[in-house]
Amino acid sequence: MDEKTRARLEELLQLVRDNRLGELVVEEPGFKLRLRTELACEPPPCPPAARPVPLPGPRRAPRYDVISPISGVFYRASAPDVPPSVEIGDSVEAGQTVGLVEAMKVFNEIVSERAGRVVEIPAQSGELVSAGQVLVSLEIGPPSSAAQGVVGW
Repeated sequence: MDEKTRARLEELLQLVRDNRLGELVVEEPGFKLRLRTELACEPPPCPPAARPVPLPGPRRAPRYDVISPISGVFYRASAPDVPPSVEIGDSVEAGQTVGLVEAMKVFNEIVSERAGRVVEIPAQSGELVSAGQVLVSLEIGPPSSAAQGVVGW
């Protein structure tokens, strides 16, 4: 390949990269080229001025997720006629049971390793859960006083 052809190919490849083209077809006398690439599948990067800027706002307290150690059926209560172990807004102590996971006819208590306040219960009672799935989310520290207008819990 002569230097002129090599330079032309490099120019065309740069054109494809710069414009994130999926395909380029060039037909000139004595020269035919068809390039295909996956670059067009990726979104172009945002220009610096268009990037989202996080707005200043209230700080959130850190969270702790109670995670299922095993796969099985999650239950929020120990029996159908018993209230759930925890509800959103409840305070939870370290070592407190937050639900049960039944696996192979054995009911396993799920306990929180941290104290906090229940802010979310993503798992539904009677739902099949996987090992590693979040069952209950706790806020583990007091929210910022500026955000809540209150100091402490």
